[in-house]
Amino acid sequence: IIRTQGDGSNNYGVYLNVNVNDSVIANNTIITNGTNANYGIIFFGATIATNNTIANNPIRTGGTSGNNNGVTVFGAHGNVVVGNTIFPNGTASNYGIRFQGSDNNTAVNNTIRTFGSGGPNTGIYITNEADANTVRSNSIVTNGSAVDYGIYIQAGSESADDNVVIDNNIFTSGVDGGNIGIFIDGSSSKAVGNTVTNNTIVTTGVSSNHGIELD
Repeated sequence: IIRTQGDGSNNYGVYLNVNVNDSVIANNTIITNGTNANYGIIFFGATIATNNTIANNPIRTGGTSGNNNGVTVFGAHGNVVVGNTIFPNGTASNYGIRFQGSDNNTAVNNTIRTFGSGGPNTGIYITNEADANTVRSNSIVTNGSAVDYGIYIQAGSESADDNVVIDNNIFTSGVDGGNIGIFIDGSSSKAVGNTVTNNTIVTTGVSSNHGIELD
């Protein structure tokens, strides 16, 4: 059991920095807690944290504020996140799995429950030059006040192209509205060539809830 707690922010269960390749992180129970920006597992790669596997870890990240993350992959490529049970919780902007500036990663067969007292809260978030990632056969539930996402692909200042989202079960809900099962957002830059197929999606809220939205 890995338990990381603090009175402040940025508490990490497992932290993998540059030059970490071909490693396996499996069957660990990880619990982190603090104010905000707490991470269960974080890769910080700058293109050279590659071919690592995160498998079968129960992960709980909590905070008295927001931005609590289960598994986060920054600038790391060719990694596999498989079979984990991920429960982030806080006020808002909590993420189950986050691929940022990261290509050719796979998230498969994970159980994700992302909750917050506010919104948005997101199951799987792919952003900023994150291309050719695969999200397959995950069970995702998100809940907060409003604007919660099951899977969110956001080009941001860069691109988010050629990602594949397939065979996922998604339930998003909020006390208010604007909850989206799968959101592909190319409004700031381009998000092209993404594939979304054979997903089961349920969204609930007061109004303006969407199963799939392309922007």
